[in-house]
Amino acid sequence: MLFVTAPESPILESRNWLIHIHYCRREFDVCRMYIQEELERSSRMAEYPNYIMESLEYFQTCHVLNPRSVDNIKQVARSLYLLGRHRLAVEAYLEAEAVATKPDWAIYHNLGLCLVHVGEQAKAKDNFLRALQCSRQEETYMALAKIHLLEDDIEGAIWIYKTALHLIKATLSAPGCARTPISQSLALQFIARVVA
Repeated sequence: MLFVTAPESPILESRNWLIHIHYCRREFDVCRMYIQEELERSSRMAEYPNYIMESLEYFQTCHVLNPRSVDNIKQVARSLYLLGRHRLAVEAYLEAEAVATKPDWAIYHNLGLCLVHVGEQAKAKDNFLRALQCSRQEETYMALAKIHLLEDDIEGAIWIYKTALHLIKATLSAPGCARTPISQSLALQFIARVVA
């Protein structure tokens, strides 16, 4: 019987799988960290992190061709965010907001994340609240509560965690709702932080 083994990946590409997993999970802060590490470790020779750079260039070209496309602008902003260029990402998300014809959760949530990175917590909070008006997403509650914790506003953080926990409980108890491990995990995180 003949066994075929997968070829070993070169050292320069050793964390591509990890970057991809975090990107697919929308764990962009962790993803960005690994991209930066890989680019530094490989003297900018790692393939996958360079895809992010290349994607930025392509989305910028698409934006030039169709400057009214909110999706193209959001992709440019996301690429900038992943590359750690938070100020430019803020500008891109503000442009996306100006072009958008209706409120967009992704714009407000991601703008809030970028604003946290540039130290503008008050504006970040405002954008997270706007995001929650569009759609009550667990990750927005988490980000908003994190700001309150950074500001030593424990009461505010607890109120947000309780609100989010109520939302999660209502969602998980809805008829026909699939109980996803992600939601259960977040619910446990909320409970742990409220009790602590």
